[in-house]
Amino acid sequence: MSQQVRALVAQHAPGTVRALDAAPASAPIPADVHATVVALAEQHTGTVTLNRRHEDGAFKDPEDGFGCG
Repeated sequence: MSQQVRALVAQHAPGTVRALDAAPASAPIPADVHATVVALAEQHTGTVTLNRRHEDGAFKDPEDGFGCG
């Protein structure tokens, strides 16, 4: 399987890279992280579902606020 993927990449990558390089950079670039998150949120139309890894009450959030104890 990996050989097939490598062959496809070798066959198509050069043309794809040339096309992307030649394409005009017309997409607006967000100024900061907040603008990026806002732009993504505005494009999202579905429902967001958070996956839980722990049962309710089995995990205590650390007090430092960074997700690492």
